[in-house]
Amino acid sequence: MVVSPIFVVGARRTGTTWLGNIICNHSNVAGIQETSKVRQEGIYESVFFSHLAGKYGDLKDPNNLIQFVEVFANSSYFIQSGLDKEIFYSENSRSYQDFFKLFMERLAQKQAADYFIEKTPAHALHLTELSQYYSNARFVAIRRNIVDQIRSASKLNEFAGQKKTGRIKRWRLLLKRIITYHTYDKHIRHFMAKKPDKIILIEYEELKQATEATVVRVCEFLGIKFQAEMLQQKYKPNTSFADDNERKQVLSVTEEKLIGLFSPVFKLLPYGVYRLARKIERKLAGRSLPGWFYLIKLEEYGWAVDFRDNQRKA
Repeated sequence: MVVSPIFVVGARRTGTTWLGNIICNHSNVAGIQETSKVRQEGIYESVFFSHLAGKYGDLKDPNNLIQFVEVFANSSYFIQSGLDKEIFYSENSRSYQDFFKLFMERLAQKQAADYFIEKTPAHALHLTELSQYYSNARFVAIRRNIVDQIRSASKLNEFAGQKKTGRIKRWRLLLKRIITYHTYDKHIRHFMAKKPDKIILIEYEELKQATEATVVRVCEFLGIKFQAEMLQQKYKPNTSFADDNERKQVLSVTEEKLIGLFSPVFKLLPYGVYRLARKIERKLAGRSLPGWFYLIKLEEYGWAVDFRDNQRKA
C-alpha cells in the first residue's frame, strides 16, 4: 500500500496542533488523535525523528531493535494507534525510517486512508532528511507573529508571572526564545528555497482570519478535496490563555521592545549559523524523551496527577 505522508511543522505555539487537527479531520487522511484524559487537544506528536531515530544505534543488532521497539510500543503515540508491536518484529525492516513508513502504512490501512498526517513541531529541523526518506511526502509549515508566539510559549512554560525570576534571567530566556523562533524559520525557508514544490508555508494570522480559504489552499497543495467537516472543532482549543487581557500581560513593554530590537538582527544571520548551532546543541543536550511521551502509561499507573503538577512547576 502506497501512503502519502503529510508532515505539519513549525515552532511550538504557532498553531501546529490546530492545523494538524483540521487536516486530520479529512476522511482520506489517517492520523493519531489522543484518547488521553489529561491532554485533550487532538492530534498527537510522535517526536520520532527529533527524539527516537538513531537513539538506539543500528537496528540490525537484535538488542538495539528490542530496545527501540519496546520503547516506541509503550509510547502514548503508538498505544493510541491501536496497532500491534509485533509488526516491527515480523517485518524485515531494519532502519528507523523503514519502521516509521511501515507504521504509517499500517495505520492508513486500518483507517482506510491514502494519506497519513504526523505533527511534530521539531520535525521542522529535519525537513531535508524526511524528504529524502519519503519521496512522496508533503510538508505544511505554519508561522506566527514572533511577539504572539513568544507570548504563548512563555505563558505555557510559566516564564511570565514568576516574581522571583530576576530581570536578567527573564531577558536571557527571552533572547533564547527569539533565537529558537528564527532557528525554525531559517530551516523552513532553507527547505522552501530548495524544494518549493514539497512545502507550503501559511501564516497563523491568515488561518485565523480566513480559515476556510486557507484550508482550501492547503488542500489544493496536498492534492486532496476540501471537506467542510475539516473545520469542525472536535477538541478544546490548544491555547495558553483564558482571554486577550491575560495574553497582553505576559510581556512587559520593555520585553516587547527587546524582541523588536533583537529579532531583525538574528533574522540577518545565515542559515549555516543556525544549522551549526543546532548540531552543537543536539550533541550537548542529548535527546531525552519529553515528559508526556509515556502519558497513557502514567495514567495507567495513577501517576498522571503527579505529571500535571510537575508540568505546572517546571
